[in-house]
Amino acid sequence: MIKPKVKKEIERIVRARMGRYGLRDIKIQEGKDQDSDDVLFVEVEDDLVDSPLPPSVSYGLIAEVRDAIESLGEVRFPHVRHKFHEKQQVAGVDPFCGTTMRPF
Repeated sequence: MIKPKVKKEIERIVRARMGRYGLRDIKIQEGKDQDSDDVLFVEVEDDLVDSPLPPSVSYGLIAEVRDAIESLGEVRFPHVRHKFHEKQQVAGVDPFCGTTMRPF
């Protein structure tokens, strides 16, 4: 079972980070990772937004969530999965090969 205060804290952090970038839904589930360790799966689903997303939007999100929920007594590691809209552009990323574009 996920404690309500843990779930609320995860949702608060994700909304603060992703809310202005088309956040549609947050799903939090218990599960096991590839090593059979108990974990929390956090699925973040986003709508298409007009401007390209800055890659930094998700940097450090897992650490921020982990630190916050550990302070609430949660010992399971949060695995965050972003489901961006398939047509969403990311600033600085070549849409054809997925690599970072470099100025010439």
